[in-house]
Amino acid sequence: MRFLSISLLTALLFSYGMTHSYAQDAQQETVQEQTVAAEQPTVTGETGETAQSDKAAENTESEPPKAAPVKKQNAFSRASDKQIAEAQRFYNKCKDNETLSTRKDCKCAATSYLETRLELGDEASVAQITADNINTCLKDEKSAIKNPNDLDLGVTETQIKEAQSVNDWCESKKDVKNKIDCECLAAKYLEQRLEVGPLIGRDVILGTLNGECHNLVGQAGVAYSSCMRGSKNPPAGIDQKQYCECYSRAYTQSLEQHAGKLGPSSRNNLLFYARMKCGKPDSYK
Repeated sequence: MRFLSISLLTALLFSYGMTHSYAQDAQQETVQEQTVAAEQPTVTGETGETAQSDKAAENTESEPPKAAPVKKQNAFSRASDKQIAEAQRFYNKCKDNETLSTRKDCKCAATSYLETRLELGDEASVAQITADNINTCLKDEKSAIKNPNDLDLGVTETQIKEAQSVNDWCESKKDVKNKIDCECLAAKYLEQRLEVGPLIGRDVILGTLNGECHNLVGQAGVAYSSCMRGSKNPPAGIDQKQYCECYSRAYTQSLEQHAGKLGPSSRNNLLFYARMKCGKPDSYK
């Protein structure tokens, strides 16, 4: 009986030892598996990586390809030769003008001017483009102008000399001097230069002044001399001198009232009117 008890106790102890050892081994294996799992990424194995790659490729294929960014051409590559020449003239005027060159980076300002010309088109005026760029390319932001009218450049010495050269040209041409008041023309020219800016050519400005500044005294003298030399037929009882005085006076009166450009056709119409008027005896009463 005692032997059985000892044997039974021995068997129980052996069984407990085996069970405890197995439990310890199982616990160690579980800890090792957890450790390995913690050290490895969430997706493991070659199959997982392939699945992720396939999914990424599938998403890439489903999305449309992105368009390559369009590189904007610079202003000079898009501008015409005429527009580039205009920008070059603006640059020259900027660097030669003490007020502008002190305020602005003239190279930057010329580029900005050209970009605005391309944006607004050839129909935009120089004054409009200049106003739009009044505060571009400033060397010091503190010098920014809130109102373009505040930028009073005044009359420069160059502009005065230019107007004087117009007066000198007018005085040197006898036919021009007889038709046009040269001092008036020079003054009107200077006004236009200040209004349109430095880029418009001299001949263009003079063209806009056609019909301005008539030399009425000179025109009267020309009409009178022409009449006295010509074979005019004054009314009965009116001598040639009286007729030509009437003729020149009527011509200059209508010339003074004439609006717009005075071309050959307009001038001939005014002379015809004077001839008809002075051909009537009532004109001498």
